[in-house]
Amino acid sequence: VVVIIVVVRRESLGKLVLPLVAGGSAVLVAHAAVAVAVAVAVTVGKKLIATTGDNKFPHICLYNSLSSSGGTADGIEGLLNIYSNLLALHGFMAGFQYIALEGQPDLDDNGSVDILELLIFSFRFFGFLISLGGTLICIIVSEYLKTIQQEPIETQVRGILRYAYFFQCADYSAIIATFALGTTVNILLWKSSIPSYIAIAFNAVCAFLVLLLLRAFFVIIFQRQRSRLLYDDPDHIAALKRKKSMSFCEKLGGVIDLFSFLWKRN
Repeated sequence: VVVIIVVVRRESLGKLVLPLVAGGSAVLVAHAAVAVAVAVAVTVGKKLIATTGDNKFPHICLYNSLSSSGGTADGIEGLLNIYSNLLALHGFMAGFQYIALEGQPDLDDNGSVDILELLIFSFRFFGFLISLGGTLICIIVSEYLKTIQQEPIETQVRGILRYAYFFQCADYSAIIATFALGTTVNILLWKSSIPSYIAIAFNAVCAFLVLLLLRAFFVIIFQRQRSRLLYDDPDHIAALKRKKSMSFCEKLGGVIDLFSFLWKRN
């Protein structure tokens, strides 16, 4: 009787264990399928980035994120931090230059507008417009990045690459607005009562610092370090060779096509 009871219990245990094993296998298979799908999406995303042959902020951030974490979350978070800081800079610059615009150009002895006053007003107005435009670009970029975070990896990569050069305009506008402000300050030196040789000295020092900072920006941002992950990608190397072999008109057409989303539908 005892033996029969043990056999029955083993049979019952088998009936319980087999479905559990089968269910566990199904879960493992499902997890494996998801892992494979994610790995394929990461590979496709990295290939999409590399084949552009570009190394703008979106390209670097997304590629490094896909390589290190297998997702785009870190890259998108990094871009959000960059453009949040740029938004603060643009907002400050726009407000500062708007306040300076409240004054009006002075008239000279003949009743006409002084050329220095006109230059100062023009640079302030131009800098204000650039800063205001940069503010709007940063707002658009931040909203786009926040709303795309939960999309599939390939959708995120394709979308960000499509608008990458538009994103980069926020950086360029910050540089131009800063240049406009610096030019205004240097012209103001000639409206003050300080001696001319001091104004010339200040202008020379400012010009030297501008050239030094432009050189640093070119080396650090444009050239970047050769050891970065993206630069060793075979697809990126091939894309760079392909771009170097293109004519000037082909390169210009490619740049125009990068902004074609403004007049073409998706």
